[in-house]
Amino acid sequence: MKKEQNVEIGRRVRAARARRGLTREELAEQLDLSTLFLSYIECGQKGMSLPTFANLCRVLNVSADELLFGPENAVQRSDAHRLLERMDPEYLPLAAGALALVGQAAEAGEKKGRLCSKKIAGEET
Repeated sequence: MKKEQNVEIGRRVRAARARRGLTREELAEQLDLSTLFLSYIECGQKGMSLPTFANLCRVLNVSADELLFGPENAVQRSDAHRLLERMDPEYLPLAAGALALVGQAAEAGEKKGRLCSKKIAGEET
């Protein structure tokens, strides 16, 4: 018996697979699943374990939110977040340092902007 939730998740899996240009056989191989079991998932006839679900999200490069709730209700990831996910772990400390500098510059810009606003309003002495 099909559960509505499994049908919806299966539909989203099939759509994500198509967006990635993968055949069912190719995706099944990458997930180390049988093609038949993947077919059952996509048709909503079977659910999957949490490790399989997590691996599916990783291979398809989609968030769990997108598969569970649909792209319109998923938490949207920024381009920066997607770049960090694909980055070689060796470069993550460098990226973190660069982001910290950007954050500091933004804070400094905000402070400068507030000071200018106060000067214009005549609030600062």
